[in-house]
Amino acid sequence: MPRPTRLPAPVAALAAALAAALLLAACSQTSVRHLERNAWEVEADRSLAMKFWRFDYRIAPLGDQFSVRGQAVPDVGALPASVHWIEDLWLAAYLCDAGGTVIAQDLRVAEPGPLGPGTNVPFTFTLHPDSLPEAGELYITFGYRMKLVPEGPPEDEDAPPRRAFAPAEIFFASEGAMTRF
Repeated sequence: MPRPTRLPAPVAALAAALAAALLLAACSQTSVRHLERNAWEVEADRSLAMKFWRFDYRIAPLGDQFSVRGQAVPDVGALPASVHWIEDLWLAAYLCDAGGTVIAQDLRVAEPGPLGPGTNVPFTFTLHPDSLPEAGELYITFGYRMKLVPEGPPEDEDAPPRRAFAPAEIFFASEGAMTRF
C-alpha cells in the first residue's frame, strides 16, 4: 500500500492558518454597542451627537431597504483650533439590534474641503438588511474616520505645493463598528 503524501511544512502551516481564519470569520460579528445610538424611527427628523460629529438625518423606507439622508456637522469646539481642512473623511451608517449587533451598514467617502463653523457634509446611505429580528427594538448609529490638517491645497495652480505637515499638526479620529469574535 502506498504511503500518503505529506504536505511540505510551509504549505501545511499556510493551510492551517487559512482554516483558522475562515473559522474565526464565520464566528465573528460586527458590533456598535460601544457607540451612541438612537431608536430606529422612519419618517422623522432626528439628530445623533458623536464625539466630534453630529448627524442630522431622516430615515425613509424604500421597499426592502432604507434610505438615510442628512448631513454630518462637525463639533468645531471639540476639535483642535489648528485644523481647518478635511483631508480624509469616511462616514458610515449602521442599523443594529438592541445588543449592538450590526444588521446592515453603508459607507461613504466625503470630498476633501474646508472645516469650520457652518461646515456640513451631506450624505445618503442605503441600508439593505438581509432580515430583521422578529422581536426587539432596532437602532441606528453612525461612524466616521477623519484626518484633519491645518490647511488645504493652494487654490492657485501655479502656487508652490503646500508644506508637509508635522505629525503633531495632523488630527486623526475614528468612531465605528468593531468586529467581535
